[in-house]
Amino acid sequence: MTKLETKKTIPIVAKSFDELHHGYIIEGERQVASEGVIDFLQNKLNFDTKGNPDFYLSNFETLSIEESRRLKELQGKRAFTGKTKVFVVMVDFITSEAQNSLLKIFEEPTEGTHFFLIIGNASRLLPTLRSRLHFIKLSSMGEDKEAKDFLCKSQASRLAYIKELTDRISDGELPKNRVIELLDSLEKIFYDKLSKGDLDSAYKIESIIKARSYAEDRSPSLKMLLENLAIDF
Repeated sequence: MTKLETKKTIPIVAKSFDELHHGYIIEGERQVASEGVIDFLQNKLNFDTKGNPDFYLSNFETLSIEESRRLKELQGKRAFTGKTKVFVVMVDFITSEAQNSLLKIFEEPTEGTHFFLIIGNASRLLPTLRSRLHFIKLSSMGEDKEAKDFLCKSQASRLAYIKELTDRISDGELPKNRVIELLDSLEKIFYDKLSKGDLDSAYKIESIIKARSYAEDRSPSLKMLLENLAIDF
C-alpha cells in the first residue's frame, strides 16, 4: 500500500497567538495534518502539547451534536495555565446538527481559544461554517497516487488490494476514513476526465457518491462497497 507522507508543514504565517486566526479548517489526511499542526504549535509558537490541560486533541469518525456541545462547553472555560487554549479536532464526518452547534462557537469565539478542524473533504461542511474559518488545503499527492494505482490494477488485483485495506482497518491498523479518502481521490480523477469530455465518468462519479454516502453510515460494510466499485470500474 502507498505509504503516506508523515510530516507536512502547515502554511500558517504567525509568530504568536495574537496573529493567529481563531479557527482553521484543514483539508487533508488526518495524521499528516495533525502532526503538522502539533509541529507548528510546538516549534513556531512555543506551545507545549504534551501533558498540557489547555491542549485538546480529539478524533471522531462522526462528530455528533452531543460531542459538539461538549466541545462548546470545554472551549467556554478558562485556560488552566495561561491565556491560550487549543483544540485540534479530527473528523471524517460532522452531522448538520453538530455543525450548527459548532457555528455558535465561531460566531462568538472565546478569547484566547483556537480551533484546528481537520477533515478529509471540506466540501461536506456547511457554507456558513466554512465562512467562519480560515481554510487550508494540504496537497494529497499520496492519496491521488493510491487512487490512480487502484484504477490501473486488474479486477483481481483490485479485489486483493481491497481485502488488504479493509483487513488493516478491521485490525485497527488504519482508520476507516482511509476508505473515504480513496473515494474522494477517485471522484477527483473522474471529474477531471468528465471535464475533458469522458461522458462515462458521470456514471462512475454517481457510483462513488453513492458508495461514500453508505461508507459514512455508522456500521458500513466497507469491503462490499469497494468490491462493487472495483467490479463496476
